[in-house]
Amino acid sequence: MDSSKQKRLTEQERLEKKQERYPKWQKAAGILAVIGLLGSLGLARFGWGQKVDSGGVKKLQVYVLVAWTLVPPIWFWFEYIFLFRGAFPNADKDKLDSLKTQQDLSSKIWIAAASILLILYFWKDIGGGK
Repeated sequence: MDSSKQKRLTEQERLEKKQERYPKWQKAAGILAVIGLLGSLGLARFGWGQKVDSGGVKKLQVYVLVAWTLVPPIWFWFEYIFLFRGAFPNADKDKLDSLKTQQDLSSKIWIAAASILLILYFWKDIGGGK
């Protein structure tokens, strides 16, 4: 069909498409986070017992930990501001409470993961390995 003759989506149809895509974004983010966490945990094997000033893999671990510190809260912000509000501009209290609960649980998993990575990566630097 010629692009000039294509049917333009109504506002309601656009909103329905966003609502349809929203869970797909959440699932993709969850899968990416699990893969990233497994890779990050695997990286802990390398450089165990070394101090940060030894460089090499320790430098990579610093970058990974910084990413785990910054990316999840940026995702929570992006998800709420751009994805959730775009898909559900008139969300009722139940829908909003559901998102808040999900993000609250996710943030607890995130802080636990970041804490575990800190210990696994830098135990020697924070006084555990002396």
